[in-house]
Order: sequence, then C-alpha cells, then structure tokens
Amino acid sequence: MEKVGAYTERATAEGEWRPGNPSTGQLATPMLSTWFNMLQRELVGVVEAAGLQLDVGNDAQLLEALQAMGLGAGQFQPYLTTRTYETGDVVRGSDGIFYEFYDRDQVGSVQGADPTNPANRPHIWMRWDGVKPGTTIEWRSEDLPEGYIENIGDDISRTDYRRIFAAWGTTYGAGDGSNTFGTPDDRGEFKRGLDRGRGVDPGRSISAHQMDQFQGHRFGTSGAAILQSGVAEAGNENRSVVRLTGGTTLSIQTDGTNGTPRVGNQTRARNNAVIYLTKV
Repeated sequence: MEKVGAYTERATAEGEWRPGNPSTGQLATPMLSTWFNMLQRELVGVVEAAGLQLDVGNDAQLLEALQAMGLGAGQFQPYLTTRTYETGDVVRGSDGIFYEFYDRDQVGSVQGADPTNPANRPHIWMRWDGVKPGTTIEWRSEDLPEGYIENIGDDISRTDYRRIFAAWGTTYGAGDGSNTFGTPDDRGEFKRGLDRGRGVDPGRSISAHQMDQFQGHRFGTSGAAILQSGVAEAGNENRSVVRLTGGTTLSIQTDGTNGTPRVGNQTRARNNAVIYLTKV
C-alpha cells in the first residue's frame, strides 16, 4: 500500500493529500486513478481473502471480512458462516456458549457448520471451557459433559483422539500398535503425586500402578502373646508374616475411645467417589 505522495509531487511533505488554496496559487492533490485503483485492490483483496463475495449493498463487508479472519475487538468472535475454521479455533455461538473447532472428522478446516447445531458436535465442534487437551479432571455427576472421555482403560483411536495421544503417547499402553492407544482406568483408584526425586515414593513412573499396603509394625497383647507383621522369614522375603505366641486369640475390638475398627479387603482412607474424565 502507498500514500498518495508516491504518485504525485502535489502532496504534503508527509505524502498525504493537500488542499488547494486559490489565494496562494497552491494546487490541490489531484484525484489519481492509479492511487484509487491501488486502494481498491487492497480492500478487495481483504474481502476475498476472507472468502466473501463482493456485495455493493453491504457497507459493513470489510468489517465482516476482518471478523471472518479472526480479528476484532473481543477475544472470541461470534461464529460466522463465512469464516473457514481450523482445529483449535474458539468462537462464541449465537446461544452465548463458547465452542472449539475440534475436527475429529479430519477434514482440516470447515465453513458453514454452526456449532449450536447438535448434529455438528462433538465431531466438528465441542463446548469449550479452557481446558488443555489431555487434562484429567474430577467430575461429580454421572451426566458426563461434552468434550471429555471417561478414564475406564479403553484403547481408543489415535486419529479421533489425536490431541490426547499427542499429550500422552503410549504411556498407558500402545493399543494395537498403530491405530489405537491405551488410557488409564481410574475407577476405584486413589491418586498419588509422582515422587520426582523427593524420595518418599521412589522408583515409580508416571503410569505405575501400586497396590495397597500396610506399614510393617509390631504391637503387644495381653499375656505372653506377641503379634508381628511386616517381618520377613527366610525364603519369604516378599511376604508379610503374622506370628502369635502364648496361645492368645486376637480379635478386632474398640479401644473405648475411637469406635469399633472397620475392616475389609483393602486398606483405605476416608473418601468420596468421583468420576475421572480427560479432555479430548
């Protein structure tokens, strides 16, 4: 693009338009067809680059073209049928909800697929809440939200869920080795922060599962009976041992203060149940 001064000497020192002045004999900058043609090409180029057809009756077409290319005052522009969207683009639908272009169908880009139409979700658009793909969240309703999968240990498509695959790779399994990959099964599990050099829970990788365990200890009983657990015997280094002496029978009893101990088939803390989901 050029200022009019590039086409004529009858312009200001800054290359801009100059008015005429009959009293001093100053000539105005002439209306140059070369300059106007240059300006027209620039503006038409913007409108056509946005995929719009020139419309002589539309005085807001340049603004629409800029919006169609993702420009405007707001961070997220309204959905436009004239704009071509690509994976990761976020828009505000006519219902006021934000949507992200997902393109699970692998088209690459799309134009004219309204995100407020349920038929276009979640394979083209999905509701957007600012969560990075591959992020796992807690969910406290059995009515699952759009744009997430439940962590139930399935092998899933590397193509359909390519953004999770890009984040995780084969950390939770290689699937069939080419078309699918593994996901974690978080049902019934607690989470523990990866040690990463602290030394509290060493020797584990990000995906390593760990069974429940009770810390080795010993305590006395009435009389001569002694109970020991977590003490290895020769040939049984990986097995905890309980040893009774003195013929005493042990039973689970209250200490008179803390209530009757709860026993079962696992060691666990107090908890409540949630569903773990991953953003696609």
